[in-house]
Amino acid sequence: MTIGWQGTPNIRDFNGQRHAISCCPQNGSNSELIAVGATYGVFKLVSDPPHWSDDGH
Repeated sequence: MTIGWQGTPNIRDFNGQRHAISCCPQNGSNSELIAVGATYGVFKLVSDPPHWSDDGH
């Protein structure tokens, strides 16, 4: 799986708050995207680019 985008996406977190993902990189390793995912209980294993899970492993 590859995650990527162009521009500045606005993504709602679990609480409905919008987050403009304006920082680089524009892929699944983006710290802002990782923070939004965590609000849904989805965690990024940073050492494995395509790896997202409910426990980070």
